[in-house]
Amino acid sequence: MSKSIIASILITLSSFFALADIVIDDVSDEITTRRLPRYIDFGTVEVGDTRTSTLRITNEGPGIIRNMYIRVSGYDFRGYDNCRSALYPGDYCYVYIDFRPRSVGSFWGDLNVRTASERHSVGLRGWGERRRRY
Repeated sequence: MSKSIIASILITLSSFFALADIVIDDVSDEITTRRLPRYIDFGTVEVGDTRTSTLRITNEGPGIIRNMYIRVSGYDFRGYDNCRSALYPGDYCYVYIDFRPRSVGSFWGDLNVRTASERHSVGLRGWGERRRRY
């Protein structure tokens, strides 16, 4: 069973020659906020199930974001994306973060966005719970 969550992030990054804004929005729902949260909360997920957050990264500035690197780390968190190393003004790409607990307990991770000039990190957290028997 896969569920989506709500999260949105605004990260302002500057390229070497011009200001470029990267906006990271959850596209699972229509809710958008313009602040950088301390973490994305995946909530409680039964052991073996997966909850996914789909994020869209958009360059809203006039400059090119170069050497963009995205990494998701943490036990039971997995990330994948379709982002290239350069993001031109108006372009966007997607990042998918899965939380699939393998055991009961709390889990922490990080979403790291790095460019040629800056680094930003947002925490990931989730809780694995015992699978219910019906």
